[in-house]
Amino acid sequence: MNSAAFIDRINALNAEVTDYSNTYFQNHLISEELQQLLRKESMLISKTYALNYMLVKRIPLDDEFTNIPFDTTLLQLGSSEYNGALGFYLSSRISGRFWYESGADQNDSIAYVFPDLLYQEIRSLNTLEPIEELLIAKSLYEYFAVGIVSPITEMVYNQWKEAYPDSRYTQALENKLRQIQVLASGIPAPEITGVTPNGDSLSLSSLRGNIVYIDVWATWCGPCIEAMAYSKILENEFDKYDEVTFLYVSANAPDPSSGELKELIYKLIAQGS
Repeated sequence: MNSAAFIDRINALNAEVTDYSNTYFQNHLISEELQQLLRKESMLISKTYALNYMLVKRIPLDDEFTNIPFDTTLLQLGSSEYNGALGFYLSSRISGRFWYESGADQNDSIAYVFPDLLYQEIRSLNTLEPIEELLIAKSLYEYFAVGIVSPITEMVYNQWKEAYPDSRYTQALENKLRQIQVLASGIPAPEITGVTPNGDSLSLSSLRGNIVYIDVWATWCGPCIEAMAYSKILENEFDKYDEVTFLYVSANAPDPSSGELKELIYKLIAQGS
């Protein structure tokens, strides 16, 4: 969908939301203050769509459609719509835009220091302290969620903890960080137990002493299935090394030996994937 058609749909959505809100408020006794909060929250729906569109399509949209109000009341009320909208705002308007404007790519040295650059960029917004606290926490969580833990991210995290020692977001960040540290270099791998297509039980510990390449995939993940062909090329290159094992772990179900999943596995094997 091009941006003009998308904007038309956003405008239509906003009109529908406004009409519904007006009708609802006319038939319910709600204070003016609460009405204003509900109107702000309802308009976040279209802004979230717009921010997601801008992030995926990499097409800039006017501030009218993508600007999120920095509202501590909505934040303190625990509005899930507001929290989600801020996440898309961070990805589209702050992190994404800052990344593309830098001209960097994942192979540049900028990628390594980018968490600190983003931290400084968020602080330069001079926004309300609770909003800044959440935006930085969200940026850190996104890094930790994809396993990016480096001296730079740890430095940013420590700076953030010093600035917000009693933050309610610390526990979530600590939990995510612990999950990553379990997979840190030099730490024994956590146990993985599953069922082979033949119905036999297999555990990662049974492969102890080998170098194990683990490929996690799912039937609903197109890129995962496409990448299997490349994993197979790599597997063929290491075929002469008995100590190297390739393990393909399906995230679909506890029993991959049943039904359609088993059929797909054998189909992939037949295709050389």
